[in-house]
Amino acid sequence: MMKTDALEIARYYADWIDDSTLCKSIHTTRSYEFAMQLYMEFLETAKGVHSTSFSSSNDFSQKNIKEWLVWLKSVRRCTPESCNARLSSLKSFLKYLGGQNIKYRYLYLDSLNVGRLKEGKRKVEGMTEAAVKALMEESDVQTITGYRDVVFMAFIYGTAARIDEILSVKLSDLKLDTKDAYVTVYGKGNKLRTLYLPPKLVINMRKYIKKFHGVKPDMNNYLFFSRVKGSKAKISQEAMNKRLKIYAKAAHERCKDVPLNLHCHQFRRKVYPSAERWHEYRPTIQAVRACSTNYNDGLSGYNYRYASKSYDIVGR
Repeated sequence: MMKTDALEIARYYADWIDDSTLCKSIHTTRSYEFAMQLYMEFLETAKGVHSTSFSSSNDFSQKNIKEWLVWLKSVRRCTPESCNARLSSLKSFLKYLGGQNIKYRYLYLDSLNVGRLKEGKRKVEGMTEAAVKALMEESDVQTITGYRDVVFMAFIYGTAARIDEILSVKLSDLKLDTKDAYVTVYGKGNKLRTLYLPPKLVINMRKYIKKFHGVKPDMNNYLFFSRVKGSKAKISQEAMNKRLKIYAKAAHERCKDVPLNLHCHQFRRKVYPSAERWHEYRPTIQAVRACSTNYNDGLSGYNYRYASKSYDIVGR
């Protein structure tokens, strides 16, 4: 027979995942689920604790959590970065658990004493101007999908936004008719961010919207979409990353700057202009600050030099 603790915590876990589905990205929710699966696997294989005999006071102890991190590194061969991500997910659940029922509050407070593992510095390979140009030239803009993909690449490169932020953009989030055009995105933690759009990108976005959404578009539709049974559905991160890897493989043959294992995050890492030329891009920075609710986020990873030279995609 299942213990009262185990049954109650299982119900809170289901509620936590349901809430995450509504408020967080699919990627975050999957990360939560996987972390908890790993914790239960640790308890069963290393501690001999079955899910039906679960005890909150013993099984979420600080000692167990620390041993779980060691288990993740030694048995599962997780990197310190992965271990820390799993730990954050577990703490997130314990925080939710304590918020729902005060008798579990101590579990979260106790878990705060478990420190993160030391991470090595990772160098994220950036994208040069030549690499982006080669990638864009691989997409066939004469096809519907190719045209959509090249506009997507220009959009992610021009804004330095995260992939899910862009794939979640709806037409109502775009403000193209203002002096300083911008887009509103929902970032990590469902935080609202406003990002400046370079002038040439704005021109291309207008052409794209007219072609894909018509002259009287439904403002509730996703900016970038795929057709599923006649409806305009949101594109998954996996699907877009898969398409980018196809372009990268072909583009790498003629431009070695293109990473073979390309992923969308690399569009956010760009080659910056040299210090002596920085004054040339100051007006662009001021424009970002004028229209951004959080211009430090808006500037993150931004390549002003390239943004000002954005491709005329349609004219290619």
